[in-house]
Amino acid sequence: MFSLNFSGCLDKLWRKLGLGAPIFSDQNTASMNVDGVQLVFSDALDGGGIEVTTVIGSLSETVGTRGRQIEDILHLNLACLSQFRTLAVLRKADDGAEELVLSVSFRGYTELEKLTGLVEELLSVVSLYQPLVSAYAGGYQGNPLLGAAQTSLSDELDGAMVFHL
Repeated sequence: MFSLNFSGCLDKLWRKLGLGAPIFSDQNTASMNVDGVQLVFSDALDGGGIEVTTVIGSLSETVGTRGRQIEDILHLNLACLSQFRTLAVLRKADDGAEELVLSVSFRGYTELEKLTGLVEELLSVVSLYQPLVSAYAGGYQGNPLLGAAQTSLSDELDGAMVFHL
């Protein structure tokens, strides 16, 4: 039987998914690509669970566009609070650019169904955030949350009420 630790849990998950054994990097992380989304599994800093992260993309270098992207990311975070356990953070990439990273945290190592559910949730949320960082000169590409006359999430969420149950 596997020990209740990070590598044992990932080994069970990889086998369950029919992927063989996970390959660990020098930083003790393992990666998986699901439909073009690169997921990185790492041991939580406190050693009590697993962090799963994915880089969505880099923010624009143009100050105005980057400001709108950050505003839309904050609005989307607020709208998603009641339904998802995904954390969205901005961090500096190795090249100095600001990038949007989504992550979920799984406490413990034994309940693979819960871990699988969190990974599925993370993958579903990716499609909401991707349009916010894939900006081009004329604005954002089509976001399924936006109606035809709306150009940003701000247009959609202005005046909206978000209930947290």
